Amino acid sequence: MIVRISKSRDVAEHRAWRGTTSLHAPVVAVAPDTRRHSVLLTEQLAAMRLDVEELRGRRGAARLERWWRAWTSGVGVDRVVLVNPQLAHPEALCAYLLLLRELVADIVLLERTTRTDGYEAIMAELEAEFADPTDAPSPAPRRGGSTSSRLPRVPHTGTLTFLAACQRSMPPDAVRQVQRRYEEALETAREPLAAQDPQEVLRLLWSAGASSSSPDELLVSLHAIRVAAWSAGATVSFDPHVVLQRAGAPLLAASDDPLWQRMTAQVDANRATSQCLGVLGWAVDDILALTIDSAEALRATGSLPPPVAQLLRVATAARVTVDRATGDEPLMVDPTRTALDERTVGRWIRLAATDHLAPTIGNHLRRRHVDATQQLRDLGIEWTGA
Repeated sequence: MIVRISKSRDVAEHRAWRGTTSLHAPVVAVAPDTRRHSVLLTEQLAAMRLDVEELRGRRGAARLERWWRAWTSGVGVDRVVLVNPQLAHPEALCAYLLLLRELVADIVLLERTTRTDGYEAIMAELEAEFADPTDAPSPAPRRGGSTSSRLPRVPHTGTLTFLAACQRSMPPDAVRQVQRRYEEALETAREPLAAQDPQEVLRLLWSAGASSSSPDELLVSLHAIRVAAWSAGATVSFDPHVVLQRAGAPLLAASDDPLWQRMTAQVDANRATSQCLGVLGWAVDDILALTIDSAEALRATGSLPPPVAQLLRVATAARVTVDRATGDEPLMVDPTRTALDERTVGRWIRLAATDHLAPTIGNHLRRRHVDATQQLRDLGIEWTGA
């Protein structure tokens, strides 16, 4: 649906739309005399808070539409708002709107009073209509800060005395928060750890990190995982100070963390995904081994930090919606659709340390696969089965 909202018709509605840009509903300000639809594609990605500098110029133009399609479909953009669309050349605007209509449900045009004959001809061709305000989609609400209360600092004690130490040193509301998170993590861990598989311990740790907004929340989950391991006849050992120092940044990949914002704002989802997985301790050959199906299965486990899971969705969308690739084909390919090589992915991960100051687990680039037990050791955690 293409909805036209004229400033002369409804000034209040016009103002309500401005400034509501978000990843799923970007607001694109059209510059005067825009002659190429590629400019509008780039501005949309910028409105989604992505770093578009690499796409400007001739070298980036070849990749622009690919990654525009991947991001628009991969994150599920359901609405795009264009401010002053009549300022663009009719041909450029028409080309952009035709692409948008393939992937986006709602297109909202915030128009000035003055419009050219060429603009009106395009509106007629695309069957864009002035909608009654009650029928038009509502502006996306502004996102406020999180209303959830952050867990205060928890005591760094042994697991056997952890809950008792929390009760002695923390206020009652915080103790209830700790107890609730502890019980949820314990219940989640019991069944997987019964399999006596260190890979399950690793998956539980990534899941705990993905759902934690602070080191203290992560520490609560770690203690619960340790108790679940004891119940299964296994042993998980760690020093709280060591594990938070080694694993804190990679495990706590929260959406509002500056490190992850820089890495996940890259338009090239292949590079961003490789860097994020490298920071999380993945070996280069494991990254290269990802297929469309295995990437979807990995994302479905919920064990990845949300920003990284989103990148996997975008990389998958590039292969499925743009390349029409099938499930067993490689996830990571270059512009010629050739599978990426070890040198390229290794260079990207090294750049993460210099460009984004990313601390990789173990502080080194891992090229070959290592088993889950060694990955746990890199995190400062020792696993011993029954």
